[in-house]
Amino acid sequence: MKRFFAALAAILFVGTNAAAQTDGVKFITTPEGIVIEHTVPVEDVSRERPRKMKPVEDDPEPVAEAPADDGKIDIVPKNEITIIETPAPEVPKDTAKKDGSEHENKLAFGGRLGFGNATGIGLHLKIPVAKTQRMDIGAGAGFGRARDGYGLHYYELTWAYEWRFDIDDGIIGWHIGPALAFGGYGTSGKMSVPDTTTSGEVRTIRKTDKNSDQCVGFGALFGIEVDLSFIDSDHSLHSLLKDVLVGIDLRPMFYVPAVKKYPKMILSVGLSMRYSL
Repeated sequence: MKRFFAALAAILFVGTNAAAQTDGVKFITTPEGIVIEHTVPVEDVSRERPRKMKPVEDDPEPVAEAPADDGKIDIVPKNEITIIETPAPEVPKDTAKKDGSEHENKLAFGGRLGFGNATGIGLHLKIPVAKTQRMDIGAGAGFGRARDGYGLHYYELTWAYEWRFDIDDGIIGWHIGPALAFGGYGTSGKMSVPDTTTSGEVRTIRKTDKNSDQCVGFGALFGIEVDLSFIDSDHSLHSLLKDVLVGIDLRPMFYVPAVKKYPKMILSVGLSMRYSL
C-alpha cells in the first residue's frame, strides 16, 4: 500500500513539473525543499500596435511664431555654467579734495569781527574763481585808538584774492592773498592850543581836532579755517553746521594818503564765520 502511494506521488510530481515547464514554471528539488522557478516571457515590442498621429491642423495648441531675431535662439545647455559679468558697485568719491575742500567751490556768505588797534565788524561774500582760489568782497566799519590819544573811525569796502591750501583733507585749511580797501578814514581828539583873550592875556585851551580823508588801503590777508562738516551726522547740530566754516585771520593794512594822527599800519586779528550757499 505504501509503495502505491509513493508511486502515485512520483507520477503526479513528474506530470506537474512537465506541465509547469510548458507554462514557464519549473519545480526544482533542493535539500531545503522544492523551489518554484517562474519564467516571465518578454513582450515582443514589434507586436505593439502603431499609434495614429494627429494632423498638425487638428492640434489645439497654437504653433509658436518665428522669433524676431532671425531664428537664432540662444539655448543654454542644462549642465552648462553661465557666468554673467556684473559691474562692480561704484564707490562714492571722497568729498575731501587734496587741494581744497568741497566748500571752496561754493558761493559763501559770512561775517568777520576784527580786533587790534581798530575794532570793526564786516560782512563778506566769498566768490569761487578756481578750484582753490576765491575772491573775498566785503564791507565794514569800526573804531579804534590812533596816535597821541586820538581816536579813529573808518568805513570801507574791502577786496581780497585768496589761495587756499589743505592741512587735513579739506577739514582744516589755510589761505593767503593780497587785500585792498577803499573808504573814509578819520581821527579826532583834543589838542592844546594857545588863545589870546581880549585883555591880551595868553592862555592854553583844549580844542577838538578832527581829520578825515578818502583813502586807499594796501595789505594782505592770512588765515586758517575749519570746515564743520566733520561733525557726526547723528549729532543734533550736524544739519545746522555741516555747511559752516569758522576761521581766524591776520590782516595788516597801510593807507594812503596818510590821515593826520592815523596809525601807519592797522593790524587786525579777525574771527570769521561763513555759510556755503
